[in-house]
Amino acid sequence: MSQKSSPSTRTDDHLARFTSSRPALQPTEEYASLAALKDVKLDIKALRVDLQEEFSHNMKSKDREIKYELKFLNKKLEETRKEPSYQQRRS
Repeated sequence: MSQKSSPSTRTDDHLARFTSSRPALQPTEEYASLAALKDVKLDIKALRVDLQEEFSHNMKSKDREIKYELKFLNKKLEETRKEPSYQQRRS
């Protein structure tokens, strides 16, 4: 019969296998990789903000275009309603 190992022993074994298969990083390399990750995180945050601003700007532009188009169509509708041929058709 085999003995069951405790969860902490299994975790330690797994950790030992994982760390032994990887070359050890020197402290300066670890700090450099952490700094690089933080830079990437900041870049991602900046891109997210840029995209949100661009989306907001595009939506405002579209909103303005739609308002102008609606104004134009309403004006055309009013002009059409004033035409005599339209008045005759309505009667």
